[in-house]
Formats: sequence, C-alpha cells, structure tokens
Amino acid sequence: MKIFFSILLLIVVSCSHIDVKDMGQFKNNDVDLLISNKTLISIKSILENETLYLDQIAETSFKEELKLLLAGIKIISYEKNACSTGQVACSDPEHPGVVFVNENFFLMIPLEQFTGLLHEAAHLQSKNFTHVQCLKKPEWGYECDETINSPYGIEYKYLLHKYMHSKDDLITQLLLKINYRINKI
Repeated sequence: MKIFFSILLLIVVSCSHIDVKDMGQFKNNDVDLLISNKTLISIKSILENETLYLDQIAETSFKEELKLLLAGIKIISYEKNACSTGQVACSDPEHPGVVFVNENFFLMIPLEQFTGLLHEAAHLQSKNFTHVQCLKKPEWGYECDETINSPYGIEYKYLLHKYMHSKDDLITQLLLKINYRINKI
C-alpha cells in the first residue's frame, strides 16, 4: 500500500511543475507529506502544534475525520500565482493531493493557516473545488459553502472544538468570521 502511494506521489509530481528536490518532509503519525523548502519551517511548526492537539483529543470520530483529511494532503507547495486573486491557498483536480499556498497564506495567524489546510484537504477529499453564493454576506460573491458538511464547515467544526477546550477570544473571532461562510448553520 505504501509503495502505491509513493508511486502515485511521483506521478503527481512528475505531471506538474512541482520540483520534489525543493521539498522537505513532515511526518507525524498519520500525516506524511512534502512541503516546499521555502515554507518548510513555518508550515512544519503549524502542523506540529495542531497535530499535537489532535493527538490529545479523546478518541472520537471527529479526530479520525481530521486525520483522514490531513492524510489526503501529499504536498504543500509554495506557488506565488497558483491561486486566484484573493485566495491564500487552493487545490484543484489537476493536482490530486496538492495544496498550493502563496505569500498571503503567511499573513494569517497559525491557527487560520491550519484551518485553511483543513479546508483545502476537504476539497481534495470531496473532489468538489467550488463554492456557492454567500447568503449572509452577498458582497463576498461565490466564496461560501451551503452546509456544515463542507470545507468551510470543517474549519468551523475544528475551531468550535478548540473553543470548547480553551474559550479563547481569538478562536471566538475566527468562529464568527467562518460562520458567515456557511449559508445554513
């Protein structure tokens, strides 16, 4: 099984403009991925902190859902122009298992960066790379999801879980912001 995924990873990399030689590895229990060397230290730190939190969560189906999502990411690649204007991270059907980040990704706080990776992992898993019209904030255009079972929904559920364990004001602000991105919650 591991050989199959290694071969798949090589196929993905060889079919795109991603240079594997410019990658470092992050490996922690269920998460094993390559990260652009330009961003390795920053993203590795975020993943270490948040996967440590995941390891401390009691055995739940949510914990398994999150680990499964993260396991779907094989490469995090720093690409200045891979995402549309305004996006900080993206994924697409032509690059299975790949999440692209740009300089704007690093303007967010680490927790937002991690939930952004969860968001893209949810796109990769569902193979649905679209969003719908925002009903709560129509001026945001087509940058929302319909229900909690969605990329923005996984961000919301993760933040809510963290909030229940810490009651942190920053998490409250992030929850309120993500709430606008889910039409039916």
